[in-house]
Amino acid sequence: MIVRQFIFFLCTILIISKNAYAFHNKSITTIQTDHVDAKVIPHELQTPELQLVQDTRQNLRRRMSTKGFNILTLGGSVTWGSQLEDRSQAYPHLLSSLGPHTVKNRSMRATGSFYPATCLQSMMEGDDTIYDVVILEFTINGVRAFDWLVKRIRARYPNAIIIYVHLYSLRFNIVDAFGKTPYDHGLYTHFNERKEHTWYYKPIETRQKVPPQVRDIPRDWEMYSYFLPFPRFPAEAEEWFSADWHHLSRVGHEKVARELLDMLDAIAITHPPGVAPPVEGTWGLGDTCQNWFGDGQTDLAYLNGEMKPMQRYRVFLGKYAIEYKGGEKGGIMFPNTKQRAPMWMHYISTGRIYPRAKVKVGANEEEVIIDHNSNADIIGEKVDTKMIGWAETTDNFITIEPELGYQEPFRLVAIGFCGACYEEVIGQPRHRPEELQ
Repeated sequence: MIVRQFIFFLCTILIISKNAYAFHNKSITTIQTDHVDAKVIPHELQTPELQLVQDTRQNLRRRMSTKGFNILTLGGSVTWGSQLEDRSQAYPHLLSSLGPHTVKNRSMRATGSFYPATCLQSMMEGDDTIYDVVILEFTINGVRAFDWLVKRIRARYPNAIIIYVHLYSLRFNIVDAFGKTPYDHGLYTHFNERKEHTWYYKPIETRQKVPPQVRDIPRDWEMYSYFLPFPRFPAEAEEWFSADWHHLSRVGHEKVARELLDMLDAIAITHPPGVAPPVEGTWGLGDTCQNWFGDGQTDLAYLNGEMKPMQRYRVFLGKYAIEYKGGEKGGIMFPNTKQRAPMWMHYISTGRIYPRAKVKVGANEEEVIIDHNSNADIIGEKVDTKMIGWAETTDNFITIEPELGYQEPFRLVAIGFCGACYEEVIGQPRHRPEELQ
């Protein structure tokens, strides 16, 4: 009898729920939740089991109202709060103001998952919080090395709930009646002011899709995924987006925040005994990175380069890069007092306007060519990442030689090495430094 009631209890939860989606334990589970008000529940659903669900939800909220979760958010410009009048309107901050949670937003504009995958420990320097929940959002700027990032998060925060937030750009997914995109009409922003076009979704096979590595990884690492839905018509989604139909609006951020809060409720209710207590894990061999994109500050010595604020797009106002002119050889010194480790360079990229560059670490490493071919068709600019060699246990001088004849200089925004990334680079577990010679 007890088993039968328990099964019926779980089925009832799935029937009454809506608006949140989760991958869990190698199977896709659709959990849809909403704020249930007993006064509007039909009489035939007023059962003891339903009352138990409501009581459990209320008890959970009472427990969370006194403590709440420690939540870490990592993502790109949407999670950062780009295009909002006030960044406190972004969904990470709303998770704190709408729910009793403490949120640390470590997102970076124009940045995909590759940077935090190689520099997570450096990003969290000085923060000893053991997070209950980690939220990831990198759909817009790319999910390269997403699996590395998830592994590192799981190693550091073993019991954390990890949620991937899958958003989309409305302007990337629409066409007019003749199959023309907004870019074909020269439209990049202020869509709400241009009413001469009626927009339709692209065919499903050409819409922005969930990347395979994001689709598959949650099933292997006990994660959950939230998906911003596609309504029947693009017009129904307009209010969720800012004037550029790319970043979320205040309304869109609030929608995401409320549905994430409902998802956290559902996870805690439907997977007894609820949320496991936080446990401190390990950084493993760690990482050491320096990033001046946000403040223009670094103590690294650089040659024939100039730290300058970025001016090309309003979205980059307040951001900085070390600029190296085409046709001139420059460089930067990066000391390593730890174990030998793979090194990455993080730079501004888009197609056609940025120069190819020859990069070399020390005197013995092979020369690496940085090009922008993979970003040839993107609109705007973003931070891209490339492995450039190995950081020896010494002062490593990295030579940078951009080609001549391009519109913009080579722009470097961060550099670092990642000991915890050994396994991903050479296909083997962590090694002692002497084994990697």
